[in-house]
Amino acid sequence: MQKGLIIFFYLLLGCFPVKTAVSQVLHFNSRIITGKLIDNETGKGIPFVHVLNESLRVSTISDTSGRYTIRGNTGDTLVFSVLGYLGKYIVFKGMKAGELPVTELVPRTYDIAEVRVFGYSSYSKFKQDFQNLRLPETQTDRLREDLNQIALEIGKEARYQLEMEKAARGGNLLSVPILSPEEVQRLKLKEIIKEEKIQSVIDKKFNREIVAGLTGLHDKELDDFMLFCNLDRQFLLEANQYEILVKVLERFEAFKQIKKNTGTIQKPFRHACSTFLS
Repeated sequence: MQKGLIIFFYLLLGCFPVKTAVSQVLHFNSRIITGKLIDNETGKGIPFVHVLNESLRVSTISDTSGRYTIRGNTGDTLVFSVLGYLGKYIVFKGMKAGELPVTELVPRTYDIAEVRVFGYSSYSKFKQDFQNLRLPETQTDRLREDLNQIALEIGKEARYQLEMEKAARGGNLLSVPILSPEEVQRLKLKEIIKEEKIQSVIDKKFNREIVAGLTGLHDKELDDFMLFCNLDRQFLLEANQYEILVKVLERFEAFKQIKKNTGTIQKPFRHACSTFLS
């Protein structure tokens, strides 16, 4: 029961960062503030302006007269954005009873490039030119080409590995493709990157900070326990956070029991316990 409560509170703290909790507290302590947005040239209200309280992460839209209502506190940052006007942000300094804060937005001008219109003698001519039209290469097109090239290299690598395995089993070595030094280095680099990605996934789920927060161990005692855990690398890669925490707590109970009986953690005890719990 105690173990389950420890895991529950640990996961609860991980799911709700301190910043989010503070934001929620400020939200409940906030009050309703109102204001109006106007065009700085005509003085008319601007409808449908997106109003964001960046401090509380709440937003609203101004009505047809430019008025808006939103939750906030003195010192909050309000951000205004709407099509046709320059964006603007202000720091809310509070308002007196009956006062309606007014914010002016500056109209935005858009430069439109020259448009050329061509006439076609027939629909068939238009259709032919349209089918032959070649659009400029976009970033998406370049990315697609890069992915195709990577896919070809991965396929080539897989074929090379397969031929090497066949040769090792007594196959024909002449069928193994010959790789250039650059290709060999590229394959080694891919293996290193793959290994780093795997280790990054493991480190996010099982590291000194997580284990210290769960067990309360520090310094050398934490080092001893990290070695004592001896968790399988494949298990760390495939298991979810909860499964890993349960396994760590199981090892921690064994760790405390062995330390209580022997006064220290020696390698034979560590190996025996890790074998028992695996």
